[in-house]
Amino acid sequence: MTNVHLLTAGYVREGDRVAGSVTFVRDSGALIVTDPGMVAARSLILDPLAALGIDPVAVTHVFLSHHHPDHTVNVALFPNAEVVDFWARYRGDLWLDHEGDGHRIGPRSTIWLTPGHTEEDASLIVEADDAVYAFTHL
Repeated sequence: MTNVHLLTAGYVREGDRVAGSVTFVRDSGALIVTDPGMVAARSLILDPLAALGIDPVAVTHVFLSHHHPDHTVNVALFPNAEVVDFWARYRGDLWLDHEGDGHRIGPRSTIWLTPGHTEEDASLIVEADDAVYAFTHL
């Protein structure tokens, strides 16, 4: 089973307030959080995850579309997760290369290199049971 859940919706508001959309993907055994960046309160990420029955320590992967703070600030909420970006995987103090374009995080979750916003942009393409999703920077 592969499914996708929006944990919190991103926004730009008056007074310099910005937040990124944060999502959760269950792809077989891969429990993936995408772009856990800036939000008004960490509970906006953790409470919806808890409602899905997922403890932050159970998250296996965090996918980063790129390295700007509005996409990365809350990576540490997931202490056991392997962090995956456009060119590598990071676990503790290990820097592990991956093949880049086409790297699979789960059986139905694939990284596409999509430079544009930055030269280091990537998208996570998820072939879920109900649709195909692209997690990227827009």
